[in-house]
Order: sequence, then C-alpha cells, then structure tokens
Amino acid sequence: MVSVFYILSAVVALGWIHRYFKVKEISRPQYFIEPNYDQVVGNPPLVSIVIPARNEEVNIGRCLLSIVQQEYKNIEIIVLNDRSTDNTAQIVADIAKSDQRVRLINIDHCPDGWSGKNHALVHGVKHVKGKYLLFTDADTYHYQHCLKAIVLYMMKNKVDLLSINPHLVTKSFWENVIMPVAGGILMIWFPLEKINDNNSPLGYANGQLMVFDINSYKKIGGHEAVKDELLEDLAFARKIKQAGMRLKVLWGPELYQTHMYSSLKQIWNGWVRIFCHGFQKRVLLVMNSLILMAVFSFLPYLLVFTAFFLFRQPLPAITSLGVYFFMIYCISVAYGVAKSNRWYLFLHLLSCLMVSFILLYTGYVIIFKQKISWRGCHYSS
Repeated sequence: MVSVFYILSAVVALGWIHRYFKVKEISRPQYFIEPNYDQVVGNPPLVSIVIPARNEEVNIGRCLLSIVQQEYKNIEIIVLNDRSTDNTAQIVADIAKSDQRVRLINIDHCPDGWSGKNHALVHGVKHVKGKYLLFTDADTYHYQHCLKAIVLYMMKNKVDLLSINPHLVTKSFWENVIMPVAGGILMIWFPLEKINDNNSPLGYANGQLMVFDINSYKKIGGHEAVKDELLEDLAFARKIKQAGMRLKVLWGPELYQTHMYSSLKQIWNGWVRIFCHGFQKRVLLVMNSLILMAVFSFLPYLLVFTAFFLFRQPLPAITSLGVYFFMIYCISVAYGVAKSNRWYLFLHLLSCLMVSFILLYTGYVIIFKQKISWRGCHYSS
C-alpha cells in the first residue's frame, strides 16, 4: 500500500514537472506580440475590420470606440447586426454617423446549414477592400496601439493567418473559478509550440482576433468553407495548415482584452460548445481530458488525505504535501502568464470539479447527439 502511494506521488510529480516546463516554454517572448510604440508603418495598408454582433448592446459601443480611436487610422469597419432584438443596431448607427469608416449591415435571417455568425460574416466580407482582413468579437476592447502592432507584424513576417490570445477579464466568482482551468485543458491539446510549427498539422486560432492576408482567406474558401462550424476559428486554422500556409498564434495581453461570459449558464454553454467542437466531437479526447484531471488534479488531494488520515506517518505526509504544493506552484505560474486571479488557487479543487462536470456533459452531448444552445440559437452536435 505504501509503495503504491509513492509510485502515484512520483507519477503526479513528474506530470507537473512536465507541465511546468511547458508553461515556461509558452511564456517565452517569441510567443508574445507587444505594442510597437516607436515604429512607424510605411505606406500603411488598408485593414478591413469585420465584427459580428448579435444582441451586443452591452459591448458593441465600447468595442467600436476602442477601434475607431486606434493610433492606426487606415481602416474600414463593418459591423454585422445579426438579428438582434436589443439596441445593438442603433448604437452602431450612432457611431457610424460620427465616423465614416464605420458601416452597419443588418442581417435578418440565417439559412439552414449555416451557423449564425458565419452567415453574417460572409455577407460582411463581400464589402471589404483591405489588404488585411481582421475579424474580432463585440466583447473585445482594443488598446490604442493594437492595430499598429498587428500590421507591423503581418508586414514583417508574411503570415497567412495571425491569431492573438487576449487578456481574459474575469469578474464574477464562477468566471474566476472555471475559466482558467477550462482554458488550461484547451492549451494541453493545442500547445502553441506545435501550432506555430509549420511542419505540424495541428491547427488552432482564437476567433476573438484573427487577421488574414485577404488572398489567403480567399484561397481557403472564406467563411463558405466553414459555414456550419460553431468554432470557425479552429476550422480556419486547420484549413490554413492543410493548405501549407503560415499560421501564427501569439499571446497579446498588452494589445486587447475580452470579457467572454458573466453568468454560470453562459460559462457552461460556452465551454460545452468549445470542448465539443474544439475536440471535433471526439469522445476520446473528452475522456482523456477527464483522466488527466483525475490523475493530476484530483489525485494530489487524495494523496494528502491518505497520508494524514490513513498512514499517519511523517514521510508520506511530507511527500504528499510536497506534491500538492508543487502542483499549486505550477498552476500559479500558469495563472501569472494568463493574468488570472491567483486568489482562486485556493479553490482549485472546486475549479476542477466544475470543469469535470462540463466535460462529462460535453461527452453526453456528443454521444447522444444533443443540441447545443448558443446566442439564442440551437445547433446540432
């Protein structure tokens, strides 16, 4: 019994040592895009910014103002009001009156076989004129130097698709509990070092900010090629990789931020959608994620309980506490990279329980082909 305890402790410790070096790897400067305060863009190309908006009256004004106030001025902005029933269209129209670069297009339907977002965006792209095509969400806020840094990077590095991970703002209790751990699960299956490797077929992108060379976007078929995808960003990344084009995904917490969800219901539905379609509806990946959680997140707590309440010996107690505190330290490092609230490390067990429940429900949705609710619409899984 004691020998099994030490073997399990060693397995958990080795797993977290491996994870620690992975986190340190993706925190290297090469995986970050920073503001370029001093550089000037020579002969600045036109950037076409396309924003889908469905019932976004809370967010769209703040997002639009952050874009029109960018230091980089050579832009056009197309907002797709996708069947909103709130004040979204009026807010956009008011901003468009004071800035001719903003254009509002109203979408009144969504045909079968399309996700609402992709159908709206395909209509917006018909009107763009820029060399670079930037898609962003209404719940984002872009810092003043964001666009300039993006254009400079695109011009210098000649990538076909650049996607940038934001500073994820978490306000409510459940956001702080669930979002960092759920995001960590996603990063295990989509490590940046492989995504940014041209020789790796693994593709990932963050739809909160994607920038295409317009010719590359057209070559892979645009949004018509991913019309039924609920995670069109990952689908685009796969197509870019399959076509032998250059994909780059970077951290950009100094460029923009986003506040994805507020309520527990939104968090739950959002992550069921992300896990289901991010894993391409493969139950095996859901199960593997649950196994990883069980071994490396739940087992350390069980080891501490076993050492103190069953063995009641100094060496097992010291071993289990060492494993537990090293796990917490590794998670703290990861929270630091993501700018998550470290106080919620003390609720790590609750975080893991909630994410496990979401993964279990995702497996249920995939196996029994349940519909996924998102943005007031229901989609088949």
